Amino acid sequence: MDDTLCPPTRKWPEGQEVTSWCVARGKPVPEVTCQKEGSDAILDQRPGPVKREHSGTYWCQATNRVGTDRKMVHVTIECEWGGGNRMGTDRK
Repeated sequence: MDDTLCPPTRKWPEGQEVTSWCVARGKPVPEVTCQKEGSDAILDQRPGPVKREHSGTYWCQATNRVGTDRKMVHVTIECEWGGGNRMGTDRK
């Protein structure tokens, strides 16, 4: 799992359609799963809009019959605040 296909930090605006969080190459093609730190739930990696509750630290794991590789990924979801500004950068 290299930094190009599975970067250590990801940042998306809330509501953006995301098709994959982390990708791995290999033969045979590895299965990739991501789990939020402190949770037992495996992240649903089907395409869909990201939500603010997706922010956090994830452990992503790529597995095939050759072996397993694991990587930490920090995810930030930029949310709009009351005035419509992202991350509060334009608040007065």
